Amino acid sequence: MVAENFRISQSIEEKLTSKIDTFNKALLKEFPKLKQDDVDKLRHSVAGSVNAGKQAVLDNLTILKQLQEKNDKLIAENTDLKNKLANINAQSTVVNTVQETVA
Repeated sequence: MVAENFRISQSIEEKLTSKIDTFNKALLKEFPKLKQDDVDKLRHSVAGSVNAGKQAVLDNLTILKQLQEKNDKLIAENTDLKNKLANINAQSTVVNTVQETVA
């Protein structure tokens, strides 16, 4: 249910935080006598052992953030280059028109 509700998200952190919050709320609604600590322990148990692979996940998160930033930068550079190319093409058209008029 949690995965179904969060297929699209702006960032990895938002996605993870939203899933954790949804899991917590759903569990506390179903079992109101549980404490947040109990929910946290259960969530960790469901997801796997508490610390296993934690560093790998953080490393992957860092790599994904870097890739997102790089992608955003490349998109901006691509847009800038397209604009410059359009300006060059426009100037070239003006020069060609002037040359044809003079000739």
